[in-house]
Amino acid sequence: ALEHLRPRQRDALLLHYSEGLSVEDVANSLGIPVGTAKTEMHRGRMKLRSLLGGSPEGETA
Repeated sequence: ALEHLRPRQRDALLLHYSEGLSVEDVANSLGIPVGTAKTEMHRGRMKLRSLLGGSPEGETA
């Protein structure tokens, strides 16, 4: 599913979840503002959720 994400979304999520970097460190590593890193991670998670058939945030099945 990761191959379906935009490169910056994928990189941000991998740095955060696989490497354990904070959002601030992800932003510094990618050379982007913290707000942009948060947005990319959120959009990447939403894309993964839709690809994998998960429920939107806050909803239960």
